Amino acid sequence: EGSEGEGEGEGEGEGEGEGAEGEGEGEGAEGEGEGEGEGEGEGEGEGEGEGEGCTPVDEVDATCDGIDDDCDGTADEDVNVVGTCCSDNEDDPPCNGCPSGTMIPDGWICLPAGTFMMGSPIGEAGRYDNETPHEATITRPFLMQVTEVTQGQWHARLGTTPSYFSDCGSDCPVEQVTWYEAVAYCNALSQAEGLGGCYADPADGTEYTLADAAAEKVPEWSGPGCRGYRLPTEAEWEYAARAGTITATYIDDLDAEHLVCEQPNAALDGIAWFCGNASSTTHPVATKVANGWGLHDLLGNVWEWCWDRYGDYPADAADDYLGPPVGSPRVARGGSWDRGARRVRAARRYDFAPDGQLYDLGFRPVRSLP
Repeated sequence: EGSEGEGEGEGEGEGEGEGAEGEGEGEGAEGEGEGEGEGEGEGEGEGEGEGEGCTPVDEVDATCDGIDDDCDGTADEDVNVVGTCCSDNEDDPPCNGCPSGTMIPDGWICLPAGTFMMGSPIGEAGRYDNETPHEATITRPFLMQVTEVTQGQWHARLGTTPSYFSDCGSDCPVEQVTWYEAVAYCNALSQAEGLGGCYADPADGTEYTLADAAAEKVPEWSGPGCRGYRLPTEAEWEYAARAGTITATYIDDLDAEHLVCEQPNAALDGIAWFCGNASSTTHPVATKVANGWGLHDLLGNVWEWCWDRYGDYPADAADDYLGPPVGSPRVARGGSWDRGARRVRAARRYDFAPDGQLYDLGFRPVRSLP
């Protein structure tokens, strides 16, 4: 399905058995703060619902910073999220050094802003030529779901059961969803939590829905500053997958003699489902060891859709790179249960048609923070 000819017989000797390396299969106003009314015994009193010196904001994020963001005299009353309130110097998951006062829902982690080396070094075993190393910067912290979206989560939100491996169960990753459908799911999640959707119908500007996905409309995106849920950019995805590491996986580099399905594989067996250990099927999420930022299954199990169109990396260092402005194929990352080890590396990038419904392709959402 991608443009790199990764189907069987690509000359790598990857005869991996029944679900192995089937790369081409598609089975599947500002407030002034002071009121103008008369105060008792005072020349000026506080206006109703607004604290002195308070400036209300248009859109309030779920925070736990003790601030009256909406100037109604009560701090953080909208925080009804079950999760973790980050304080200063919390470098472990789920806060990972994100700003104090950030509220992180259960099942999510925060990734801090940062700069990293994206791509792979020339000498990395199993690398591909499209992994040109370059400096990339993520300028704002963001939330990411700890796991891939599961079949149970998909059904609860959209009411359908698209997965080829439906017998795997509700805790297994959803697959056989198009890029368009993944975008629609993100908007549905935003709507359910009272957030504005990040994606709009290009024809009328209304929020992008599953019906728009069925019509294969290319959504308009308001950009990474939107407060709703969305797909990660390719740079955000790799930043998350690496969690500060520089090796092929967050455990180690691959052995040059173990680039396909060979066993054992010290760099992958404990952290990823790939053709060497998956037994030709997907598996429940979070059953392998998480990376340093507390994220599971970024490598293996199923490929994960990203926002970006596929194309060559930028020649120079880039901030919040969103991919090329034109083109049809979209980037997927992470490899999957039916791929060889060299395709289950942090730097590995691949492109799929956005209408592809493959039994090894899913996604996980993110959400930008201020």
